[in-house]
Amino acid sequence: MSMKQKYATALCTMSLAVCAGCGTQAAVAGTTAGGASGAAAGTAAAAASVACADIGQATKVFTLRQMHLVDPNRMSSLERTDTDPGQVRALLTDFCAVVTHPAPRGTYNCPADNGIGYSGTFYAGDRVLTTFVYSLTGCPSVTLRSGGMAWSSLVAGPAYQAAAGLEPDFATVVGIPVRRLYSAPGAALP
Repeated sequence: MSMKQKYATALCTMSLAVCAGCGTQAAVAGTTAGGASGAAAGTAAAAASVACADIGQATKVFTLRQMHLVDPNRMSSLERTDTDPGQVRALLTDFCAVVTHPAPRGTYNCPADNGIGYSGTFYAGDRVLTTFVYSLTGCPSVTLRSGGMAWSSLVAGPAYQAAAGLEPDFATVVGIPVRRLYSAPGAALP
């Protein structure tokens, strides 16, 4: 076997190994930062109450678009601070609904993950309430972090139903149409 063939074989093998898990995600209900998982939605709800206890005090949210797989030259960054308490509280309520009604355990098929997600921080005045990561593409998921703990769920099943206003509320907070949440700003849309 020539050196070129060896490199081609090695490259194909590595590519297949890397992509073996592409497009799938395991859902673990009520996952915490320590890796322990809640046995039921009630456990997740009780734990996440730490992150969600101050919804009524939320006055501001800072949001930053994250781009994991998208060419940064083709997608501009987005930073936005929303200080409308009604909008801020609606979004935090949606995020809390997702993590307190976790998706069922299992393996989900997650196609079309182009790496677009958002992270940010909710505030009550200058005090940090909780931070979040909202991954939109592939299998959408929400993670909230507060007090050294983290709570996550895919936005599927009961989590999706509990947070029916998540997409429009998030689009309002970041100031872009819902259909633009999932695509590069310059991309042509139907």
